[in-house]
Amino acid sequence: MKPEFVDSRYQMVWHEHLNSIDAYGQLLNWANGEFILYQTQMGNKGLTVFFPNGWFFINLIEEKNIAFEIIVKSKCKKTMIKFYKHLQSLVEHFKRYSVLFLKENGEKGNSSC
Repeated sequence: MKPEFVDSRYQMVWHEHLNSIDAYGQLLNWANGEFILYQTQMGNKGLTVFFPNGWFFINLIEEKNIAFEIIVKSKCKKTMIKFYKHLQSLVEHFKRYSVLFLKENGEKGNSSC
C-alpha cells in the first residue's frame, strides 16, 4: 500500500474485518490502551488518536460483516508510516490472540475470570 498525499497531508487507508462486534470493541480497547500517552477520543463506532503532526481513526463501516477501516493521516510521511506499521502490527496481534483465545475457551469465547 502506498501513501497518498491529500490536502497537505499523507494518508493511508486500509480495511479489515473481525468475527464479532464484541471483538471489534475489544480491538478498540486494545488500541486505546496501546496509545494511552496520546490524546484519544472513543466514540460510538470508533476511536480517534491524535499524535504529533497527525492522527488516526478506526471506524466501523459495516456492522453486519464487522468491517472497519483504519485511516492514518500525518504531515510527515515518516511518522505516518511509523504509526501505520504500529497499527498493522496491533491488529494482526489482536487477530492471532482472538483466534487462540476462542480455541482455548470454546467457540463462545467465555472467560472464567
